[in-house]
Amino acid sequence: MPLKNTESSPYFDIDRLPDSAFVRANALFQSGSLPFSRATLWRLVKAGKFPAPAKISRSITAWNLGDVRRWHADLSQLPIHRTHIWEIAHDDQALP
Repeated sequence: MPLKNTESSPYFDIDRLPDSAFVRANALFQSGSLPFSRATLWRLVKAGKFPAPAKISRSITAWNLGDVRRWHADLSQLPIHRTHIWEIAHDDQALP
């Protein structure tokens, strides 16, 4: 039986997806794309400091992978350490 390449599969490779793909939070966390907690993710979204997700259906929320990759690239250009993301999520003046 062939393995399925789904977000819940241990063989899911987010790096192989195009920027136009939409992925759920679990896939972002499993891939290591997000160096913070789920609560911090939602704080950053609410503060406008992380891309807003799309509502795919009533019970499915997903992020455009290209938006997440651009956010990650922009963040890597800033002179901050990963541990400061919590401060960014709680400080309205930390990022433009």
